[in-house]
Amino acid sequence: MAKRIYELTETDELADADVFVVDNATGTTRHITYAKLCALVAKSLRLDDKFTAKQDKLTFDTTPVSGSSNPVTSDGIYQSQDTQNTAITEHGTAISTLQTDMDTVKTNVSTLQTDMEDLKTDKTYGHIYYDSNGYLMLEYPKEG
Repeated sequence: MAKRIYELTETDELADADVFVVDNATGTTRHITYAKLCALVAKSLRLDDKFTAKQDKLTFDTTPVSGSSNPVTSDGIYQSQDTQNTAITEHGTAISTLQTDMDTVKTNVSTLQTDMEDLKTDKTYGHIYYDSNGYLMLEYPKEG
């Protein structure tokens, strides 16, 4: 869009001149002052500047992009959020499963400790101890 340039110079004749504006839609005529005409032209120039500076066509990103100043489509935001929600759910499930596994291991260790204490004292089934090298040994009673 080409920028329109208006050059108005106030002179004695123009300052006192009668300016009439005709509304083409209604056919009515109104009188305006030179000052009002200047204000309308200035406003028009400011609008022209805004229209000239506007982006003619917006470029949308389909997903959020780091450092981009483009707007993101609604579906792009939804898909990104859905991906994050899925990842959070999957991590939550993995953490829950890990906690269950850790609880099971803790129970098994406790049971094993109890069984080892029983084996240390119950000579019927054998005797468990650590040898001088630190190996766990199981010694059964001799038969006969």
